[in-house]
Amino acid sequence: QVHVASCILGIIVMATANSLMWTFFSRGLSFSMSSAIASVTVTFSNILSSAALGFVLYGESQEVLWWGGVFLILCGLILVHR
Repeated sequence: QVHVASCILGIIVMATANSLMWTFFSRGLSFSMSSAIASVTVTFSNILSSAALGFVLYGESQEVLWWGGVFLILCGLILVHR
């Protein structure tokens, strides 16, 4: 019973988070001058929020290699934007 309830709650939370992300992304597209700016912002905020939520909810700490990968992704996004 508890397992089914936690699965349903997880699905509801996931659907809510995804709908919020798409809402903010579409609003960002309407306010920004180019879609690249909105894409860079959403991608980077998704990476940082997943790291923060992983730390808060599960106590995960990311390794230096992970942060190096995040930095390289950010550099690539900035290059695509320019």
